[in-house]
Amino acid sequence: MKRISAVIALSLLMSSSYFYGTAQVNEKQINIIPLPQRYTQGVDSFEIDTKTVLYTQNKNQRIAVEALQSCIPLIKKSEHPKKRRKNTIEFKENTSLPQEAYSLQITKDNILIEASDSTGYLYAVQSLKQLLRCDSIAEKGANIYKLPVLQIEDAPRFEYRGVMLDVSRCFIPKEHTIKKWWSF
Repeated sequence: MKRISAVIALSLLMSSSYFYGTAQVNEKQINIIPLPQRYTQGVDSFEIDTKTVLYTQNKNQRIAVEALQSCIPLIKKSEHPKKRRKNTIEFKENTSLPQEAYSLQITKDNILIEASDSTGYLYAVQSLKQLLRCDSIAEKGANIYKLPVLQIEDAPRFEYRGVMLDVSRCFIPKEHTIKKWWSF
């Protein structure tokens, strides 16, 4: 009996070390939840400062713009320019993208957010806020924010999303758990 137990324990140990030892880690993985469908990360960075201007095209972008300005109060809002400028965050409508999808392009000169509807803009801003780590920025009161050069194309994988919360098993108050989950 001891021999069988030892064989089982040894085989479990070997199989677990195999699975953990062969895992591939992406060193350039970005910290966005949920992880975007496609992204490529560059080498340089974009700096948001007091000279950064935010350009919008229509009212669909208003909610997303307000969410971004709550995180970064430095940026000024303006009408859409006739030609592209440096040090800008630009919201642009792209009707070829599916519903709730977005494209976020961060270059060393500007940020371009494209979506077909207001939900797509909001998802793009949520990704930006996660890259900026807005909760830590608000505490420090920073004057310059740095973002990595990055290109993201994302859309929801599922039409409907939901969460099941079973507070009777983990004995944590519902309010605390919900606040922790949705705090990003």
